[in-house]
This record gives sequence, C-alpha cells and structure tokens, in this order.
Amino acid sequence: MSNVLQHLAGPLAVLRGGLSRLRGRRLRASRLYLEVTHRCNLRCIACYTTAGAEKPDALSLEERKSVVAQAARMGAKVVSLSGSGEPLLYGDLFPLVDYILNLGMRVVMFTNGTVVDAEVARSLIARDVVVYFQLPSLRPEVLDRVTGRKLEIDCTKFGSGAYSVPISVEELEFKTKADFVLAIETAGMFQRLNNHSFWQTANCILVSMGGVPTRACRRFIRRLSEENGIPVYAFVDGDPYGYGNIYRTLKVGSGNAAHINEFFCVPEASFLGVTPDDVEKYDLPTHPLSQTDVKRAKDLMRNDPFFKHHKPWQRAIKKMLQMGQRVEQQAFAKHSLNFVIDTYLPEKLAATDKFLP
Repeated sequence: MSNVLQHLAGPLAVLRGGLSRLRGRRLRASRLYLEVTHRCNLRCIACYTTAGAEKPDALSLEERKSVVAQAARMGAKVVSLSGSGEPLLYGDLFPLVDYILNLGMRVVMFTNGTVVDAEVARSLIARDVVVYFQLPSLRPEVLDRVTGRKLEIDCTKFGSGAYSVPISVEELEFKTKADFVLAIETAGMFQRLNNHSFWQTANCILVSMGGVPTRACRRFIRRLSEENGIPVYAFVDGDPYGYGNIYRTLKVGSGNAAHINEFFCVPEASFLGVTPDDVEKYDLPTHPLSQTDVKRAKDLMRNDPFFKHHKPWQRAIKKMLQMGQRVEQQAFAKHSLNFVIDTYLPEKLAATDKFLP
C-alpha cells in the first residue's frame, strides 16, 4: 500500500496545485455538450450507449433550460445537442432550441438523419441549426446490417437534390405508385424537371443517366421497372451518339459486356425523344451533323443488329441524315424555359404508342 501511495504522490500534488490556482477564479466555458434524450430508433452494433427507451430519471425541459442558462453565464457560445440517443426524437427539442437561441447561443446537432422530413428540415433551417449527419454507410445493405433495421429513404423529400444510385443495387427494395420511369440523358434537363417537380405532375420517377448509363444505373432502372410493373421512357439528345450509345446501351446493354447484358439492360424501354420528327413539329434549333456523326449514323444502320432489326429506327436515322442536323434536349428553350415541361413532354406522353422501340 505504501508503494501505491508513494506512486500517487506526484500526480496528487499536481492536482492540488491546479485546484489551488482555480480557487477564487470564475470558471469559463466555450461550449456546452447537452444530451437531450436516450431514445433512439436504431440499434447500431457499434453504439456504446445501448440507446433505446428514455431513461426514467431524464431531465425535464426546465431542468435542461437551467443547465443551458448556467453555461451561458459561464460564457458558452455554442450548445451541441447530441446524446446517447437520437436528438430529433426528443419531444421538446424545438422549444429547447428556441430557448438557447434567445440566449444568443448557437446550436449544433448530431443526428442519424433517418427521421428528418420536410417539416423537420424547414424547422432546422429556419433556426439556423448546424446539423451533422452520422451514418455508418450510404449503402442500404450496410445500414440495414449495422443499424439493425431497414432504412427507408423517401426520394420525394430531397427538395432540389436527389438520391444517388449506389454501385450495388441488389439489396434495394422499392415502394412506389409511379406510372412510369423517365430516364434522362443530361443532368441539366434532369435538374430542371426535378426543380419543377415534374415527377409529381406526371406521377413518374426521374432518373438521370448522366450520359451513357452505368451498369448500376441500368440495373436500378431494370429492377425498378420490372418489380413495379411500370414502363421506362428515354429522353435523350437527338443525335447519333444519343441514339446509338446512350439509348442503345440502356435498351440492350453494352457491347463490351455482352456476356452479362441480360442483367444490365432494360429491354422494355422505349424512346420518347428527341426525334427528327420532333425537330419539325416543334421547330427546334439544330446543329449540323459532323463527319463523325454521319459515319456513326450510317454504321448504326448497316452494322448494328438492334437498329437493323427495327424499321422505325431505320426511318428515323435516315430522316436525320437527310436533314443533316442534330438536336439537343435544351433546344426546347427556344420557345420558353418551361416549354419542355408544359408542352413537349405532356404531348409526347399522351401518345406513348408512337414512341420508337
């Protein structure tokens, strides 16, 4: 025992010295870390708090306000709302946040994000709360395993953003009442339709292919279509590359991966536009076909089994060559920025039987 006391003598002397220097001083604080609840909707395997139900001895709202007020008097400028559970499940969260803000302090909050909806997001933004999302993974299959539950992502709650298709889509499950999938070539057109909530107006699912669709994107669209029994319509530029590379890859797969194309193609997809007929009907501005465009178009007609098989495509490509012009999705802006939303797409969708195969 004497050896133990002798060993502790040094650290105890340092501690006594530190306490003596603090005696009589006013303690200062820069930040308050306040645990607001023990409740949590997840059961993460790495959680160190065994969160779940609320603790019976949890502080009341008034008691938490008292703690905040003491921290404010000590000079704290920031309150971090974390906790052994999920802060957004705390019933008096926003009254507490408003109290903190009224004391001139900022609020930082850590959340797993799974209970954030449009109303909660607006409330947090209105109060200028700094929010940190803590998720172990963005892959649904990993989240299910790590958090002990399935994560349901409502893609209608992303505002101007969108769900990013993961590399692996086999673990995804879908829940939708949409009438069709609209696969869009360019991110710009996708963003315009998304910003104007075209998905809501037309009751559809918007998917940005970002050029030639990746395997994951094609597999995502294939499963989304087949498992929900809804058609897929492609909306791409009216040029040989859009027809022969982007749409063809979506429809029948990649030539470099023929051995697995049956899993990474959307054979039931059909072509909404932009077609050479659309150029004439809607008086769209065009660009001359380059030599590369002409060579690619002729090659599609002569050598590609898909285009050789479908006569409507043969006629469309021939007409494009006769016109000597190509057209981009953005050409509809000639009439107005929203012409594609208000006129073109509604008119095309009213006659889906006329889409190219």
